Amino acid sequence: MKKYCLLLMILILPLLTPAPASAASAFNMQETSIFSDLYGQRRTQEMIIISPDDAVAHSFYGLKIGDKKSDVLRTLRPAFTLMYELKAIGPAYLLSDVVYPDYYLTVSFDDQDRVSMIVYQENKKVHIMTDGLNA
Repeated sequence: MKKYCLLLMILILPLLTPAPASAASAFNMQETSIFSDLYGQRRTQEMIIISPDDAVAHSFYGLKIGDKKSDVLRTLRPAFTLMYELKAIGPAYLLSDVVYPDYYLTVSFDDQDRVSMIVYQENKKVHIMTDGLNA
């Protein structure tokens, strides 16, 4: 009988003792680094915009706000290919979706070459009617 009581105490004791501080801090670090990746929703929405103002931290194909510019192309490969590096309207990359070529991804950067905004949208042609302007 003493054996069973001792065995029961050995099994229950770890459940009653608090976790070490290092394990608790490691758990908190994992908890704060969870991102909701929106890549799977890209065909269900007309446009996806990820900005630092979002209440929930989002990523797109693993790319997150604050990532380094040098890591962007490596992170998005092979799903996206670089079309242009935009400099006139601000530092940004324009990438084409390999699976859906009608869609493109714009990744904007801040002054420290960190990702500041991610926009995924359909490449729609906009026609400007000039006949009404000349009349």
